[in-house]
Amino acid sequence: GEKINYNFTVTNTGNVTLTTVALTDAMTATGLVITTNTIASLNVGQSATLTGIYTLTQADVDAGKVINTALVIAKDPKGNEVTDTSGTAVDNNTPTETSLTSRGSISITKDGIYTDSNNDGVANIGDKIIYSFTVTNTGSLTLTNVIVTDPLPGLIMSGSPIILNIGSSNSTAFIGTYSITQADIDAGVVYNLATVTGTLPSENKVTATSTDPTPCNACIPKPECTSCTITILTKNPKIDVVKTSVSTGYSLVGDLINYNITVKNTGNVTLFQIVVTDPLTGLSSTITSLAPGKSQEFNETYTVTKVDLVNNSVTNTAFAKVLTADRIEISDSDTLVVEKSFVLGCGSILVRNAFSPNGDGINDVFVIDNIGDTSCYPENTVEIYNRWGILVFETKNYDNQNNNFEGLSRGRTTINQSSGLPAGTYFYILNYLSVDGNGNLQSNKKDGYLYITK
Repeated sequence: GEKINYNFTVTNTGNVTLTTVALTDAMTATGLVITTNTIASLNVGQSATLTGIYTLTQADVDAGKVINTALVIAKDPKGNEVTDTSGTAVDNNTPTETSLTSRGSISITKDGIYTDSNNDGVANIGDKIIYSFTVTNTGSLTLTNVIVTDPLPGLIMSGSPIILNIGSSNSTAFIGTYSITQADIDAGVVYNLATVTGTLPSENKVTATSTDPTPCNACIPKPECTSCTITILTKNPKIDVVKTSVSTGYSLVGDLINYNITVKNTGNVTLFQIVVTDPLTGLSSTITSLAPGKSQEFNETYTVTKVDLVNNSVTNTAFAKVLTADRIEISDSDTLVVEKSFVLGCGSILVRNAFSPNGDGINDVFVIDNIGDTSCYPENTVEIYNRWGILVFETKNYDNQNNNFEGLSRGRTTINQSSGLPAGTYFYILNYLSVDGNGNLQSNKKDGYLYITK
């Protein structure tokens, strides 16, 4: 659209007057307008100037120059034609070349739109960022083979090379699709920069890096990439503590309560240095890192005390806390109450002081009522002596069933081991521990005569 003004100087270099001097130029077919192209006559040595205006085309700009040659035709007094081709001087026919100052340049903007795949309001692995690219020819030369490249790992580009005329833009030819990773979510942001390249008519290249058409003014720019397109990802740090116990209750001092403590990352960012404590069991531990959805378990044991028996329950709380990368403290806790078990009243210890070990299946064993109830009577010893004071039987933790006295000698004296004792009168000594209502252990003793009949 810009103009070139041409001046055509025609000089009569002969020795006769020339008439009907006319100027022709092939460029009149492509936009050259000659304001005056005829001269009625031209005397010997006389010069005249004709003018023309040419409007540049895109092809001229792309070529970077305009080459022009004009032809002048005149008649001598005899009617013969006299011609000459224009030159850069009187003595040559060199075409007139006008160099054009032109430049090639291109620009690109890149916008990222985050897509929440499950509409939960937070970023998840696999969510998409759709990138759109607008490329513009900002120079004065047509650009061919315009292509967009993006080095973001994992980004999938679509689009083929295009042509961009001067001043034209294209925002649909290139699309990028990126799947969010856990590292992106942990960072809370995706920085990205694209490059556009175009080819000039001279085969030289022009390039540009992208800018963000909708910049995030509140975002922290990446120092090494201040023009990066920034896409914010919503973080949701969360932690969950669950405490359980396989112990359904307790009844004695010294009983063990077994706890399972599970710490789970229920958010969407990786958590580091999670401090887990359980004051009652003495647990104090640090989880180095925990990815979203992952958990870690702790198994702890607590020993029941007298206070727990009086209180009728054990209340225990586990805690977990962590400071996120954004300096936000999050925590959770879980409390579990284990009740004291309801224990039926203990049956009395009653010694059945006569039995008949004759193999008839009736009253063949020395029986001590309730001695096998270890929750009430955790320990005992039994000693049996004959009438001469000789120990004929002794045992620990007598239970009437598997550990009992059937009238066989199991003493430490001269009576034969495992031999049947004769009918008669014997003497027993029973020492046993009992548990009171507060879980305390008490020592007890019973003794008396024992009668064996056959």
